[in-house]
Amino acid sequence: MASLQVLVNAYLLCTITAYQDGIFVELLPQYAAWKQLLLRPSSLSMPATLQPADLVISSLADKRYILHAAVARHDVSCVERLLLCYRRDLITSDLMACAARHGHFDLVQRFHLRGIPCSSKAMDLAATYGHLQVLTFLHVHAGEGCSDRAMVGAAEAGHLAIVQFLHTARPEQPTSFRAMDYAAQPSKIEEYFSADLTFGTVVPSISREVVAFDPLTVHLQYRNESNGTTFTVLLARGSPYVSINYTLSAPMITTTYFNILWCNNASISKTPTTVAGSTFTVVTQIEHQKTQEWLIFFPTNVTVSINSTSFAVQDETFSGIVRAAIVPRNSPDGTAAHLRQHASIVPVASAVSLSSNVTTGIMEFTWKTVATTTDSIAAASLLMLAHPHHVDSLVPSATRNRSSTTTVMHSSSSGDPFASSTPSILLGPFGHRTIKGNMSFVLGNSWLLADTFQEVGFNSRHPIAADAIAPLLVALKNDSNFTPQALDPYFFGKEIARQARLVLIADELNQGTTKLLDQLEDWLLPWFVGKNFDFFVYDTVWGGVCSVKGLRGVFWMTDFGNGWYNDHHFHYGYFIYAAAVVAKYRPDFVLRHRAALMSIVRDIANNSPHDPYFPLARHMSWFDGHSFASGVYVLDGGKSQESVSEAINAYYGVYLLGQALSMPAVEHMGRHLMTLEMRAATTYWQTTDAIYGSVYAQNQMTGQIGSTKVTYATWFGPEVEHMHLINLMPFTPVTELFVSAAFVTREYPILAKALHRPAAPMDEIWKGYTYLDHAIVDAKAAWAEVATLKSFDDGNSRANSLYWIATRPTN
Repeated sequence: MASLQVLVNAYLLCTITAYQDGIFVELLPQYAAWKQLLLRPSSLSMPATLQPADLVISSLADKRYILHAAVARHDVSCVERLLLCYRRDLITSDLMACAARHGHFDLVQRFHLRGIPCSSKAMDLAATYGHLQVLTFLHVHAGEGCSDRAMVGAAEAGHLAIVQFLHTARPEQPTSFRAMDYAAQPSKIEEYFSADLTFGTVVPSISREVVAFDPLTVHLQYRNESNGTTFTVLLARGSPYVSINYTLSAPMITTTYFNILWCNNASISKTPTTVAGSTFTVVTQIEHQKTQEWLIFFPTNVTVSINSTSFAVQDETFSGIVRAAIVPRNSPDGTAAHLRQHASIVPVASAVSLSSNVTTGIMEFTWKTVATTTDSIAAASLLMLAHPHHVDSLVPSATRNRSSTTTVMHSSSSGDPFASSTPSILLGPFGHRTIKGNMSFVLGNSWLLADTFQEVGFNSRHPIAADAIAPLLVALKNDSNFTPQALDPYFFGKEIARQARLVLIADELNQGTTKLLDQLEDWLLPWFVGKNFDFFVYDTVWGGVCSVKGLRGVFWMTDFGNGWYNDHHFHYGYFIYAAAVVAKYRPDFVLRHRAALMSIVRDIANNSPHDPYFPLARHMSWFDGHSFASGVYVLDGGKSQESVSEAINAYYGVYLLGQALSMPAVEHMGRHLMTLEMRAATTYWQTTDAIYGSVYAQNQMTGQIGSTKVTYATWFGPEVEHMHLINLMPFTPVTELFVSAAFVTREYPILAKALHRPAAPMDEIWKGYTYLDHAIVDAKAAWAEVATLKSFDDGNSRANSLYWIATRPTN
């Protein structure tokens, strides 16, 4: 009777069952819903986050479903009550993984305190879904670690902070090519920096300053004023070594994330020990027996005190150059041998020279070197690393011949500062990789990099199709009525260059050019004499020509940051191109304003390193082989450039101007800069698997290239046409030289798909450029497409579009 009374008394039943195994009554509706889902799974709309894989269970029939679903929903009260009534065999490591997958840090902590088991799956899922706080907690408190799926998952999702954390804290597996591919998806590849080894002195330095620099090297000096000690970092583009010149100070190397495991095959622990020698092989432990090998070179024998986190020279009066090099994991046999053999030769200064003849341009890198020791000096050479574009243009030592070239620029004050130069020998790739692909070892302190000049002039290399002449004449007449409206240098430059194209088209069609040339003179004159709204001024701080609104504007990005030297070559290239067209027909006008015009030219393409008013080729990065558009400010990812085609067009304008005015130095400088930029466009902007891996390369075009990252993006818009066409416009005769039919065949389908995008349809101005891209592989179709346009970009016109299509070889 007593038991019957309990069963029919709801209050007593709930009170007693609260202290017994079983299911709480308030949980019964959830079980009922679960049973209904099992009976009729298609009848319920199940949230995506409650799919079995997201709950870390095998199927809907899994008895752990209710508990894992509560974890996913972050129903903490429900989770606690379920844990009281679930059988212990149903509370598995998958529960911790479920909490980690959904980023519920408080539940992960609770489960850890309860002793709920964990597995590597928890860290894998936390990494994949971007939960850094959970990942950090599991790294510290769970000993199970993670698998390579953590790195791959984080890279695939673009969680770069987690990729960096895993690389430095828990790389159980070396970063796989799969992870590197996924790191490029969907829109960028980014290098990140980890303080593997930190170089300094036993007595810390107080100040630092740049004490010397040239085109390829920089000396950064750290000083302690109290005791007069210094050490100077000898930075050199392309060096596989870190090189530091110490003066009367004890070098010290420390680790941040890694422990030192071995030194010269001797085991290292937390207890300091001493090791003597001049070359040290230091192995750091990363995680789970994975290691990283460093080679550290001293000019003489030293005694160091070493423990698991530091490596300190005991001589407080040490002076000399210390070098260190990483031996890349999975590098080919012989990598360490090369690094050891050539460590004694250090680059301390550099020079860049340009020379050319009618068909070839040669850029030469030379380095001044010092030897750290005389031991084995005869067998040592300068060992450097070359990017793919260097390798493609490197002249073998056996075929060097500069006798027929004329030097037009040399960055050193003397004719040949490093007379004892040794020719280069290409050894090949040895495991060093950057955003520009695999680098290759090169021996020798002189590189000759040759580029074949392609023929290009004011007009296309191909004749105008006969059946295009009549409609082209109509378009020419209509477009000739256009008058520039823009007041800033960029948009005005595009507009006047647009009209300059009409002069050339009219002349090729045997039409009159007088009116058009009169207009160009009228429009250029105010800019040359400083009578326009946004006139040019000379900036004495950085040495350059800036727009007055850009230099003195309230907003620092006025005129696209012109006052901060942003995009000068893009902007001024259009001016120079228009002036070159005028110079072709009316050189007297241009020569009357030569001082003003050449100031604009010198601002972006100065060929003299000794010019006291302008820097040498302001935007060009000689080692990178292309320009950077960014100005004198800090930018995430370092300096960058997104419109390689406008850079090419700028140097094309300089080349044409030098040609029109019979100024060989200007002509050769423009042609060489243009050619370097075109090689970079085809090597790095037009993406390939060999450089970027298959995932990023499928974009076919990169939007921006920076010092440490490439992005499928632009500063002004997110659509694919922005990324592609900003690196193709403006379409002028030089475009033929770097945009091939083979490239467009694989690239154009992306734009063709964008043309039919239902949401956010493509703007008319971008359709115009898209059709010009299409013309490279199908001129007939492009002609019909352009006929549908009612407006064009301010740097383009119907006449220019029809001319471009009518001069395609596929016409």
